[in-house]
Amino acid sequence: MRLWNVANGNEVRRFPHNEWVMGVCFSPDGRWGLSSTANGDVVLWDLETGRDSNHFKGHTGAVESVAFSPDGRHALSGGGGDGVRLWDVRSGKEVRQLDKDGTMNVAFSPDGRRALTGHGHGTIKLWDVETGKELSRYRSTGGNVQCVAFSPDGRTALGVWHLDLAIHLWPLPDPTPAKENP
Repeated sequence: MRLWNVANGNEVRRFPHNEWVMGVCFSPDGRWGLSSTANGDVVLWDLETGRDSNHFKGHTGAVESVAFSPDGRHALSGGGGDGVRLWDVRSGKEVRQLDKDGTMNVAFSPDGRRALTGHGHGTIKLWDVETGKELSRYRSTGGNVQCVAFSPDGRTALGVWHLDLAIHLWPLPDPTPAKENP
């Protein structure tokens, strides 16, 4: 894995991996990088020093996607064989497993309260991050889910299936709990 200066095109640093890197992301503050590999490694990197700061242990197969929460305190990792895991970034400990289903990509909502997971069998799932509860799911016959994302306001989900050649958008349920009537 390499870090590049986009202004001048020069390589800034290399981060050694012994396996194919499949997913990467920056922390919101830009200080950390997270990578995932074909053999199940999820590694937190100090981008200034180039040193690995933590290894998140738990995946047994390829980890295809990683994402930081907007506050940088948590991370998601999604693997083809053993689902989605939520991590505490500071300790490197697994907080919970959101899904045991093979997952190709993951994303946090802008407020960090929900997550999207995209699966090889054509399903996108919406999760409550705090409870680990599945909130809803979206299905297409377009094959593997190639990409998932939230709109900047968190009210819409975006999904891309590899056979559809189209982007699908869905309105999401309001994340604010309904107030009880007195």
